[in-house]
Amino acid sequence: MNPRRQQLVEAYYKNKITDIEILVDNFANPHDIAAITRSADGLGIKKIYLYYTYAPYPCMVSQGKKSSASANKWILYERVEDLQQFFSQKKDWNFLGLVQQKTSQFICDYEFTEKTILVVPSPEQGLSSELACDHFISPPFLHDASYSTSTAVAMSLYEIFTQHGKHLQPLSSLVPRGKRG
Repeated sequence: MNPRRQQLVEAYYKNKITDIEILVDNFANPHDIAAITRSADGLGIKKIYLYYTYAPYPCMVSQGKKSSASANKWILYERVEDLQQFFSQKKDWNFLGLVQQKTSQFICDYEFTEKTILVVPSPEQGLSSELACDHFISPPFLHDASYSTSTAVAMSLYEIFTQHGKHLQPLSSLVPRGKRG
């Protein structure tokens, strides 16, 4: 790896929001996960957990190859197989369900002050009952909108970015390009 590329890789991993992660719950369509991956990568999120109990588990390396090839190189995926062990490992984290319901707080009014895992329910089946969330937030819809789940996640990640991403910089500003000869 040439020195400039090495600088870019190091700068990329240092330029992340480290206290926000995503858990995707039983998505049937891997292209939805790929869309979330692109938004997460672009807005500074580095890790996505995949929780599957009834939908087929996708291999994001092969299934997301066309729709999120670049983001797939950078986002870390981790499969959650033992939910109790996962909760135990993340006991200091706040689980925040992205669910539009009467008890949900509007995301723009929510302050992301704790380490948070954004739990994204299945577009087809909703949130799995075993996923215990500490709070629920609704995406930034001003009306009863029917956006795709990936769009709702992207809008929500942008709100998180406005609160947590102020210190991040465009990658192009971190490592100057050399003169091409």
